[in-house]
Amino acid sequence: MAKNGYLTDAELTPIPGGELAKEAAAAWNAPGGPGDAGLMPTGPESSYRTYAGQVKQRNYWCGKGTCGNAAVPGTSSHGLGHCVDLKEEWMRRWIDEHGAAYGWKKVEAPTEWWHVNFVGGARIPTFRPMKKGSRGARVERMTRRLAFIHKRGGHAYLKRPFEQFTDEVEEAVRAFQKDQSLEVDGIVGSKTAARINGVFQQQFHKRGGEA
Repeated sequence: MAKNGYLTDAELTPIPGGELAKEAAAAWNAPGGPGDAGLMPTGPESSYRTYAGQVKQRNYWCGKGTCGNAAVPGTSSHGLGHCVDLKEEWMRRWIDEHGAAYGWKKVEAPTEWWHVNFVGGARIPTFRPMKKGSRGARVERMTRRLAFIHKRGGHAYLKRPFEQFTDEVEEAVRAFQKDQSLEVDGIVGSKTAARINGVFQQQFHKRGGEA
């Protein structure tokens, strides 16, 4: 059994900006998962945290008179590589909306919006790509988000939502992929979908829900 704060290299796997226990990292790095959406920890001790790191955090917060902000060393979920302190608030919105499908939820530290946990029990969903000719609610939802997301120049990728994946939608997807340094193929696969959802939550938070 893994010892809190003493996980070995063989028990850890990198994620963007940190590392987690293998099973938690596999869910984080899964196609369409938090990693593809652009989620990442605040800093190097905001995912897996060694025992020494837990001592440092505990001493820091106790020095400020708020010991409750850090777990007793050897008891932190960070020491098991099963939680992440998110870098930005929009990332929490993504977890609330999509995290459960990848085994990630908010289950502890209710006063800390940034702290989310790997709870497992999820069967990573198989993503059906959307491409030219696709139609229905999934296309409408994704194009609605592309009509909300603004390019760097200030204009949205689409002027309105579509229920069918038209030439105009394909062009918008290609433009989004190019701006996000993704493979430019005009197809909304799992990685592109996760990034669209991530950028949507980022801009929704920044703009206060205003289009």
